[in-house]
This record gives sequence, C-alpha cells and structure tokens, in this order.
Amino acid sequence: MYTITEKMYERLSPYVRIEDKYAGNTKVPEKSFKNNVNSPVSSARKIIEMNGADSVALIEIKGIGPAFARRIIKYRERIGGFYKKEPLLEVFGLDSVKYEEIRNQVTVDDQKLKRINVNATRLEDFKGHPYIRYKQVNAIIEYRKQHGNYSNIADLNKVAILDPETVERLAPYLTF
Repeated sequence: MYTITEKMYERLSPYVRIEDKYAGNTKVPEKSFKNNVNSPVSSARKIIEMNGADSVALIEIKGIGPAFARRIIKYRERIGGFYKKEPLLEVFGLDSVKYEEIRNQVTVDDQKLKRINVNATRLEDFKGHPYIRYKQVNAIIEYRKQHGNYSNIADLNKVAILDPETVERLAPYLTF
C-alpha cells in the first residue's frame, strides 16, 4: 500500500476526479487519492526506441533506473545496437522477469545499428564485441587474405573456427 502526505494530497487533489457511478457525477475524493485514467495526471507510457535513447530516455521506462540505463547503453555500444528486443536479456542483471516488464515499452530501429564491413574489417573493429573472440576475428581476416573478399553471410561459414550460431548472431551487424 502506498501513502502520500497531506501536503502532497493538497497539491494533487485538483487533478483527481472519481466517478460516482450511483449519482452520475464527478467529485473530488475526501480522504484518498486514486489515479483516474481520465485525470490530467496520465499514466500513459511512452515507447522508447532503444538504439537512439540516452540514459534520460531509458529511465522513463517503468522498471529501468539509472544503473540499468547505464548497463543498457554500455552493452548497446559493445554490440553495435539492438537489432531486436531479445538481446536486452544479455544485459547484465536484466533477467526474463524484468524483460517481460519492459518489452512492451520499447522498440528497436535496426537502421541505427553500427555495422562492420567484413571485407574491410580490422581486429580493432570487433574489440570488446561480446559475440566474437579475438581468435575468431583473426581467422576471418586471415581467410579473407587467403581467399579474397566475402560476398555474403554464408561465406563466413567457410571459416573453420566460426560455428553457425556465432555467424547467425553476428549477421545483423555485418555488411559485405
């Protein structure tokens, strides 16, 4: 149960209206505060676009505080953006319960992804990327040197050290 002080109630009471279903009129409640959908104090939530949002915008998501906002931004920078909502589950501390709480409050614009050109990539381009390790990036570069440029995502399956799952996870972040 949540309570508010008398002083807070006095400030909010002009915005509170509760329908009296028996009398058919609107009245100001005497001792309680109840958020009415028709009141000027709206409980409508904004939909936040995850790849363009700063920490202030992320905090507007119900269930996300400053710590989660920083973690989301840090992880988004590491992977190059979110191509769908599910990778939010990979953010440290954001479990399936929290994800279910926020997933209807967010959207993802995959046009804002930071994509890496596989045919021009260097080791530094993948530094810190959670989906691929140093040896795998090195293998991609060495294979390219030996066999020429990659033409599509299927060509990455020819690199022995890359498993299909890794290739699939990286696919939205790569260009050819």
